[in-house]
Amino acid sequence: MNIYEIKAEYAAVLDAYSQGLDEAVDEETGEIIPLKDYLDKLEGEIKEKITSVALFIKNRQAMVDAIDNQIKILKKRKESEQQKIADAENYLRQATEEHNFEDKDGRFVIKFKKNPASVQIAKGAVVPPEYLRRKIITEPDKKALKAAIKAGKTFDGITLTQAIGMSVK
Repeated sequence: MNIYEIKAEYAAVLDAYSQGLDEAVDEETGEIIPLKDYLDKLEGEIKEKITSVALFIKNRQAMVDAIDNQIKILKKRKESEQQKIADAENYLRQATEEHNFEDKDGRFVIKFKKNPASVQIAKGAVVPPEYLRRKIITEPDKKALKAAIKAGKTFDGITLTQAIGMSVK
């Protein structure tokens, strides 16, 4: 049985117990047992299922944490490899540009071309106002909306919800 089925069974047996019945038939074994013992058995099953699910959650969280750790390690490794590529490209550029070297080999081609001109702005440089552009971002102010709803205002399609968080440690 799953937790919901056990809880439903527990509620039914508890109802029978509160109505004065003393015994019940164990559905698994077919034996007649006192209701109090059956309630204890169901309670134990509920606790066992809850423990099992909680441990499953902890196990999955440990897996997520391990994956996050591996992602961090791989990101550092990727950055290191990208830096090695950049260093090798700079080394190759210096070695080939100084000697006006172009080579075509069956495995690679080295060519040089002029890129379009780009503007570089040094730190602390003052850009004249006529060369500035403004980006405007419009987004809902959720804190203000929350305060307004709590104060009694209503808005179409906007509601205040209260979630219940759960933590398994």
